[in-house]
Amino acid sequence: MFRCVRSLCARVPYATLFAHNMVLQRVFEAPADKVALRVELPGAPAADFTYGRLQRDVVALADTLAARRGALAAAAGGAPLDWLQAPRAPGVRSVFAQGERTPSCDVLQDTGFYTNAVMCGPGYAYAVALLGSWAVNQLATPMSVAQRYNDELMYVLEHSGARSIIGETKLLQEKFPAEYEPLYVRSAKDVTCVRKDSRSSGAFCAVTQSTFLVDSVYDWDSLMEERALACTRQAEKMELLSVEEIGIDGANDTLHTADDVVRRIEAERAALRQKEKEHLISLLFEGHEAQNAYMDGTTECAADMLSFDSEKLSELNPVFRRWVEDPQTKPTKYDDCLMIYTSGTTARPKGAVHSHASVTNMVRVLQDAWEWRSTDSILHVLPVHHVHGLVNILLCSLASHARCVTTKFDDPARVAHRLEQGDITRLHGRADHLHEDHRRCKGPLLAH
Repeated sequence: MFRCVRSLCARVPYATLFAHNMVLQRVFEAPADKVALRVELPGAPAADFTYGRLQRDVVALADTLAARRGALAAAAGGAPLDWLQAPRAPGVRSVFAQGERTPSCDVLQDTGFYTNAVMCGPGYAYAVALLGSWAVNQLATPMSVAQRYNDELMYVLEHSGARSIIGETKLLQEKFPAEYEPLYVRSAKDVTCVRKDSRSSGAFCAVTQSTFLVDSVYDWDSLMEERALACTRQAEKMELLSVEEIGIDGANDTLHTADDVVRRIEAERAALRQKEKEHLISLLFEGHEAQNAYMDGTTECAADMLSFDSEKLSELNPVFRRWVEDPQTKPTKYDDCLMIYTSGTTARPKGAVHSHASVTNMVRVLQDAWEWRSTDSILHVLPVHHVHGLVNILLCSLASHARCVTTKFDDPARVAHRLEQGDITRLHGRADHLHEDHRRCKGPLLAH
């Protein structure tokens, strides 16, 4: 009985680790079986991704990032967590804030040491790359899939000083030259494989004209394929062990008589009844926890959230383990969160850095102004590397526990017919997009 209570008390939701980023925390508070993202790309079957899968993949990517950065830090002779973003001093304020505190531009020097560039198209991989970076408090820098390396992309990498690139296989092959090949992380084996020229300095990587400060290129598709294969093998192993052996005294004794057989059967039945009793007690305590959460007005039950065992902290990556063991080291909402670059159409791309607090503020303002609901479904047709496609649509949808349907705006007629299916409650886009959709669609747009 006491073992059941102890097991329940040891479960800690991952959401408790992410108070620095409202969107990330909301994702980990969402119902696991609800669809978070639906990807509908021309020529490919539609795919649904639940909040539960999103949570698990974000943790998996965070584990990979932590292991890789730790290996690079160790190779450079540094401490395992030297790569983490340093907290802001208490007296530092935003350049836009009021007061007598020191403006951040006077004291903060962002060298890109904790910056991850994201090279993913609209869809699931992009969301995981973004949230996975924030899970270990890295500055995420979305890159445009429409830009060319020799023009805009190499400038963004040089200007941001990004140490890592997270991308989809096809885009990485199309956008980046062969010089990046030795930096690829495609499997668990590659995570701890460090180049010799990465050991020379505290920056973990030698500056070159071809790869700048980048020391790691995470191939999203290959990493997820390896993880899926590992999960399949584990499931097959568990299936073989589905008939659980019940431990009883004298289980290995030789059976000589019929009485021995009867005693063995009775002992096994008694052990089975005990296990059923313990399972029933466990269910009762889980029901009690759920009832208390409901009575307290909690929107989600902690027992249903993705959780870790506080008595097995060694199973956490070193970043999460540090935050649990020393809560004062947790990141704050004032840390760097997102760097958005302009398109570079009229001049070189210009980057603007947002803190977790400013991203949270944008999302909350839009949630209130546009009355987002968890029952909403929004059709996403905008570029994801700009504020409108990223914050106005994707982040608002995730923070609201809504459903985001991602597709390309390559054919107004196809998009208009998609709206006619009746499951979309919101659509945001450029004025010319909306006008064309409205002209082709039989009924009025539900939201704009």
